[in-house]
Amino acid sequence: MMDNTPPFDLIAARVEGIREERPAPGKVRAMTCLCPAHKDRRPSLLVSEQEDGDILMHCRAGCSFFEVRDALGIEAIDLIPAHKRHARTDGNQGSDKGPRFSAWQAIRALAVDVITVELAANQVRHDGWLNDDDMAALASAHDRIRGTIMAGGFRV
Repeated sequence: MMDNTPPFDLIAARVEGIREERPAPGKVRAMTCLCPAHKDRRPSLLVSEQEDGDILMHCRAGCSFFEVRDALGIEAIDLIPAHKRHARTDGNQGSDKGPRFSAWQAIRALAVDVITVELAANQVRHDGWLNDDDMAALASAHDRIRGTIMAGGFRV
C-alpha cells in the first residue's frame, strides 16, 4: 500500500474506541484503543509516536505485532515514517545516505512473509501446484516484500 499518511494517524483512522493518553517522555502522541486483532471490550492496544516518528504498539492481551498489523490491513512499511523510507538520491555521501531503517528491522517485519514464501516453494516442490488460498497468501507476501525493498531505495 505504501501510504504517506503519518503512521500514528493511519492507525488512528483504522481503530475504534480511541482514548488519547498523556505521552511519556520522548513520545509526541499516545493513545489506547480497541485492538483490531481480537474481540476487545476495553481498550487494550497501546500506540505511541516517538519524537522521530517511530511507532510503538503493544497489546495488553498479548496479540503479536503481526496480528495487529494484519488486522489493521497495513504493511510494515506503512509504519515507517515517510521521511525515513527512502535512500537519498541527491548524490550526498553524508551519513544520512541510505535507508533510515536497519536491515534487522526490515527482516523482522518480513519474517512471516519469508516463511510464507518458503512454505509455498516446498508445496510446489512436493505437489507441483498451489491451491487458491496458498496462491493468495504468496501474492500478498510478494507485495509486502517488494514494497519493503522499494522503500529501502532499491529498484525491483
